[in-house]
Amino acid sequence: MPGSLEERYIRLEVISGKGIQVPSERIPAGIYVSINVDSERRWTTATKVLSSEKSVVWGSTVTLSCAPPALSIEIRASYEVDRMLGSGELIGKLQTSWDELLDNGNEPFSE
Repeated sequence: MPGSLEERYIRLEVISGKGIQVPSERIPAGIYVSINVDSERRWTTATKVLSSEKSVVWGSTVTLSCAPPALSIEIRASYEVDRMLGSGELIGKLQTSWDELLDNGNEPFSE
């Protein structure tokens, strides 16, 4: 059926993060973004090094082909060379819904 939720998708571009503060005293091996659609579906960016200006550039894209009622987007610090999914220290989180993503348009999310 045209226009049904089954045919909807959204493309998220995880471009960069600026002013990232890591609360730990340890220096992370890298920073990554985890997008949690539900308890069974998670997408993560590659782990990138935090610059001296406290910024990270990922340049990644994810396409969500369903309309999740809620979506959790987390920024995590990894202290291992090879991170294990979901094991990094949580340093930022955004809870949003499908409708909020659509209403946001092309504008970046910020605090």
